[in-house]
Amino acid sequence: MIIKTESTMGRTEYPELEVISEPINESIIIEDDYEAQGYYPLHGRESDRLLQVIHDLAHPDNDVTFSNHDSNLQENYDRWCVVAKPTNRIKVKANYNFMMSRYVNTMNSLWTGYQAPTYERLYKIVTLVNEPRIFRLLTLGRLAGNALFKYSYKVAPTHLLEDEKAIEENWNKTTESWLDKRWTWHAGNSIKTMDTVYPADYPAPCDLSFGNFNAWERVSLTEECPEEAIGTSCQHDIFPPVEWWQSYIDLVQENKVCVANYLSDKSCKPLYWKKIFLTIGGPGWYKHFQEMGFKLYDELFDYSFDSNPLFEERWKHIMKQCDKILEMDRDDIKQIEKRLQPKMEYNAKRIRELAVH
Repeated sequence: MIIKTESTMGRTEYPELEVISEPINESIIIEDDYEAQGYYPLHGRESDRLLQVIHDLAHPDNDVTFSNHDSNLQENYDRWCVVAKPTNRIKVKANYNFMMSRYVNTMNSLWTGYQAPTYERLYKIVTLVNEPRIFRLLTLGRLAGNALFKYSYKVAPTHLLEDEKAIEENWNKTTESWLDKRWTWHAGNSIKTMDTVYPADYPAPCDLSFGNFNAWERVSLTEECPEEAIGTSCQHDIFPPVEWWQSYIDLVQENKVCVANYLSDKSCKPLYWKKIFLTIGGPGWYKHFQEMGFKLYDELFDYSFDSNPLFEERWKHIMKQCDKILEMDRDDIKQIEKRLQPKMEYNAKRIRELAVH
């Protein structure tokens, strides 16, 4: 039996899982295809408790396996058990290549004729931000203002792409509770504002404008996709904008950065299209990246931050590398890109190999 569920932040009711409270004479696989969360009290806020819900509901005689996209799932589940002390343990299995499969299969089934465009390089670094999670806005505040850094910041759900009224309502809902700009780092993986702690990969709880970045001002880039993709989720999830093609390096800001490791469509883009990238992800992101058979771009990046369990320190390390790249001579970046071409070709081949049809 396969049960689909989604660990949406703030969700507390899971009626689709109630069936596991009765004895079931077959193996049960619970698949969370949304993200890689639900780990409270290991991580997150109290409502983010999918793992606890599963353990509370599961009949002790049932054979239950939980799956999500976290390549750290087994390690994080073991840690969760130490903290939560469940009566019975379940099995877990990471579905780490889910998004890679979806990206490659979507290209193969819908967009086989699409050719990568060629544009003059105007920027050194680009980052594509939609949902305003805390760490993403901190990144924009840290790097915005440099003419060689380009970013998007839309806050527009892909399923509302053609509904301007709904998009505006979503924006207002996102920002209406932003009351303060005072915050501090808290314990390395969170921030604290108005005496409340929020994990760094949670939606921004306050106005995180600083430097040259205004969190109240949306920034859209130039669409680059087939006409048939406009108004669909592929418009943003599959096809990068023009400015992305006009840059040398994609600074990927993944969905989870504190305890879970998640390789989403954000990292699929540079892998598939053979672009240099640096991902802001969870601890050990690049370790798992290598274990999946990909090659690092260590001719340009120092990945020594990867094993640090504190996101604050990993993030600051990455920001310093971005500063260095933005100061580099353009010809030096061109030469490094040329040297990295074989690795980018290899990684593009590898992501296609990992796609499960």
